[in-house]
Amino acid sequence: MIDSLVGIAVPLILGCAMGSFYFAGLWWTVQRLPLAWFPGLITLGSFVLRAGVMILGFLMIGRGGHWERMLFALVGVILARVVLVAKIRPRRETEGV
Repeated sequence: MIDSLVGIAVPLILGCAMGSFYFAGLWWTVQRLPLAWFPGLITLGSFVLRAGVMILGFLMIGRGGHWERMLFALVGVILARVVLVAKIRPRRETEGV
């Protein structure tokens, strides 16, 4: 039982960390683009770094043919995206009235 919980929790947590890195990096990149001298280079460099981390992370999590771990990591990435979008999204003044 404990092994199966660890087999679920570790990939889920790692997926949340990878998703947080990816989407926070994307947000950071978008915020810097208006002031950048070379926006294309910053965009490309950011994407390569973020995609590389995601690819390596999924490969390490799923090594040995454990597609179930990769699935839980994907759920963690999606969960991180939902949380970050909810935190970053600007609130309208009419909300909550």
